[in-house]
Amino acid sequence: LCLNTCSVEDCSPLILYAPPDAWEDAEVTDSLAASYSGSSYHQTSIQGANATFQFNGTRFLITGGRRPGYGPFSISLDGQELFNGNPAPESSLINNTLASVSGLPNERHTVVLTNTGGVVSRSQTLVFSDGETLTGGAPVDIDAITFETPITSSGVNFSVMTIDDSDPRINYLPPNSWSSNFRPEFQNGTLHFSQVPDATASLQFSGNAVALYGTVSPDHADISVTIDGGTVTMPNGSSSRVLAVRPGVLMYWVDNLAEGQHTLIVRKAQGGNTGPFVDIDSFVIYSSTQTAASGESSSNSQQPHDYTAAIIGATVAGVVALLLVIAGLFLFLRYQRLRHKSGINKASISPVTSILPMQGMMESGFNRSSTLNGENSVFTFPPSASLTPLRKTAYHYKRSSKLSIAPSYYGDSDFSDGDMSLNRNQTTSAGASDPPIPLVPRLATPSRAPGSPRTVPVVIVTDTASPSQLPRPSRPRRPPTLTIGSLQ
Repeated sequence: LCLNTCSVEDCSPLILYAPPDAWEDAEVTDSLAASYSGSSYHQTSIQGANATFQFNGTRFLITGGRRPGYGPFSISLDGQELFNGNPAPESSLINNTLASVSGLPNERHTVVLTNTGGVVSRSQTLVFSDGETLTGGAPVDIDAITFETPITSSGVNFSVMTIDDSDPRINYLPPNSWSSNFRPEFQNGTLHFSQVPDATASLQFSGNAVALYGTVSPDHADISVTIDGGTVTMPNGSSSRVLAVRPGVLMYWVDNLAEGQHTLIVRKAQGGNTGPFVDIDSFVIYSSTQTAASGESSSNSQQPHDYTAAIIGATVAGVVALLLVIAGLFLFLRYQRLRHKSGINKASISPVTSILPMQGMMESGFNRSSTLNGENSVFTFPPSASLTPLRKTAYHYKRSSKLSIAPSYYGDSDFSDGDMSLNRNQTTSAGASDPPIPLVPRLATPSRAPGSPRTVPVVIVTDTASPSQLPRPSRPRRPPTLTIGSLQ
């Protein structure tokens, strides 16, 4: 069997306390109350007062306190007494096991706990509204009842699905008669409530069992629950004299539902407790899921581990996709960078423009023919002329510490003292001659008288004779050499 364990708080309407006025809710001044489950317990000091709980299942457990002065009690199951006496003292004052029975047949059971405490020294006789008379005795309290019930038969698993009060699958009518409350004690922090007499909340579901959770409070009404045409009334705190709001309480439970769709309707019960409010915190649906052996599955829900697997799978897939995107972006940027580097050329980064007039000349190795007549030419040069290579002389340059500060042409052996004419039409090779050098302006520097200012006018002399008739200028005086130290 696939079993499910449910916990029922002491203030749940699933526990019927009798007589109604014999049981009391935990006092707010009790310092130990916060240590109980749900921070509450129900206590009675009346001999003969009892608490009854009915369930379908195979096991139950009742817990409560065993404080100093607590008296005996009895436990009966299906009309048969299982225990009657005062349990042995335990080390803890709370959360003690009052009764535990397992291995029961899977059927309907009725458990009753009765206070059997003897009469105290100062006896007190209580007369209730129904005429019953009980005598005061030693107290006993109930903290919670836990029961175990099968949801499906052997070989079939089940799933658990929680439907919060804000889920659109819950139909609240009339729509404007329900309001929302927000507190951290509620399921997902929300709760729907209404005080309209004919307000209803309905839910259609497919499952084998369903639980309704809400709150109990002194100002709450008894609730009427209808499922598949059958109606039951759950006393919301009227039989247990609830003194405070108790949230997250199991208000209704039904199991052994047939397969298929079911409709559950919650409304305020007619008569009974006169409290104005009714509320909905959540529904919990228990549905059977066929195993692989049967080959069937539920159409409305999945097993809890399936949700976990789906979440893990989606997370892993998202991480892998993110890594692939990052890797693709990295490869794309690397490709773009390599392509950009391989595609760089001088023409693309060094255009000849009017802003950089010498750039074209530098990139072409001062080849004036490439820029002289081009569209981007900036300077105008005379026609190109081939210059005769300078002849090597027998002068051997010696490594010396004396460096000349004169222009380089002073080291040319073609320039010598005396009247030596330069024949520019001499041949450089057999059958070839140098083309004439075009006329260009020449600067003449007149001599300066001693004491005269250093400002020397520049005279531009234009030669009208042919290049062959021009006298060769005399060689200027060799400037002094500058000794800067031995370079040896």
